[in-house]
Amino acid sequence: MTKSLDRQVGGNHYKDMDIQPAEYIMRNGIRFAEGCVIKYVSRWRYKGGVEDLRKAMHFLEMLIESEVDPLERRPRSTAVEQNLAEAELPTPGRKK
Repeated sequence: MTKSLDRQVGGNHYKDMDIQPAEYIMRNGIRFAEGCVIKYVSRWRYKGGVEDLRKAMHFLEMLIESEVDPLERRPRSTAVEQNLAEAELPTPGRKK
């Protein structure tokens, strides 16, 4: 695909694959969370072990939650609200 896929920074756990997760993800227009699942499941035996499987599960849980209870209906976390208030950005549904 690109020359950047001909090299890898920080190991060879992707470079040795026939199709690198990044190339598959980009060519198929896969979104962030789904791409992370692909990345972690593809590399777990060669890099992070069971911890990578846990990371993949975490992203799967986020995907399931977003399908069951979309973010638009979910209240924002306190940290997000605080950051928005500090930035003084107009946000729908928020009182100044």
